[in-house]
Parts: sequence; C-alpha cells; structure tokens
Amino acid sequence: MSLVFHTSEHHFHQPQTLHIKMFNSKSTLIRHLCDHIWNENEPWDRLLNKRMLSQARKKWEEQGVIEQGFYDDLVKMLDENLISSAQKPLYVWALQQRDGAICKSLFALGRKGLIMVVSGNVLRTAYFTGSQSKNSASGQRSNYDLFEKAWFDIKRKLSWREYDDSKGDIRVVNLKNHWFSEENWDKCPNPYKPPKKRTQMREKSPEELVFEWYSDKEEW
Repeated sequence: MSLVFHTSEHHFHQPQTLHIKMFNSKSTLIRHLCDHIWNENEPWDRLLNKRMLSQARKKWEEQGVIEQGFYDDLVKMLDENLISSAQKPLYVWALQQRDGAICKSLFALGRKGLIMVVSGNVLRTAYFTGSQSKNSASGQRSNYDLFEKAWFDIKRKLSWREYDDSKGDIRVVNLKNHWFSEENWDKCPNPYKPPKKRTQMREKSPEELVFEWYSDKEEW
C-alpha cells in the first residue's frame, strides 16, 4: 500500500510517500495478535467482525493456525484506517531517539481510536490505548471516548520531552514533531457523538421525607 503523508520539515524529506508493509515478520505478527488484537480488553470488535475475531482467536489457541481469510480482513482494515488518517489529516511525524538510535516514526489516529505507528515503512503496532473510559449508561466504552482518549494519548506522549514505550523497557526521547494538521491537534476533531449521561437520583434525607409527608396533608 502506498500513501502520501505530507510534511514541510526538512528532517522528513517533503513529500513523504510511504510504501507501507504490514508487520515485518511472522513472529512480529503473532506477538501483535496475542498482545493486542486477541486481547479482549481492547475493542477490536468495533473494527473487525466479532464472530470472525472470536473464531480466529480460538483456532490459534487450539491449532496454532492463522487463517488467511482473517489475515486478509485484518490487513484491509488497517489499510482503511491508515487512509482515513492520511485524508483527515490526523497524524504526527516524530523524530525520536530510541535506545540510543535516531528514528523517524509516523503516529496515525484511525477510526474509533485506533492508534497506528509506522517506522521504516513498516507498521510496527496498532492498538487501543489503556484505561479507557466507559459509557455509564451501557457499561461499554463509547466510540466517542475511544477516539478522544487515543487523541489525548498521542498528543500527551509526543508533547513530553521523553517517555517510556508501551512495554516500559525503552526510554524514548522526542527530538522534533510535526503535527498534521495543526488545527486537528489543537482541538480534538471527534467525529462521534458523546454518550448520553444517565442522571442519578439523589437520595432524600429523613427530614425532607418528613416535610413532604406533612405538606401532602390538607390540615396539620
């Protein structure tokens, strides 16, 4: 897949056309499936068919097999989300120092809060950020919350001077970032409706209940 992600910074060689490869090895793919896509704490069923996701997880656990049909659907979904990020635009070029080495990475925000990181023209990871808010009315995480949490996660991480990577074993130093578009990173362009808040009835004190009982009487 080829996508154009623009930049005006001389560090990134304008324009930037990426020929993106989905993961760089089978072992990387398997690790990512186990850590993220088959992790029930991440809402991948918002982007992939829930039944297909469950069947693919079961087949891997029981037989150690990754079905070609599932892999094709996964790649198609990731393609669509990278395209969505490029078109908005809603991504960040980051020049970073990782474990002593300088690298250039692309952080892209896709649909429903999917975060994708591309480095060296390879999709290194795709995930939903942790500690997601939940919709109090349904007990499920809303698309609005997923998107907003992911937006804040990228902005906070890349605005800091340095941070620990998701595994916590590498210190990452931010050297220079370029935000596309600046308008979309000044204010979260959340395309989803916020969840309805359920009003909670306040319990009345004994004094209030007694007053109401007397006020209903015609005579005292």
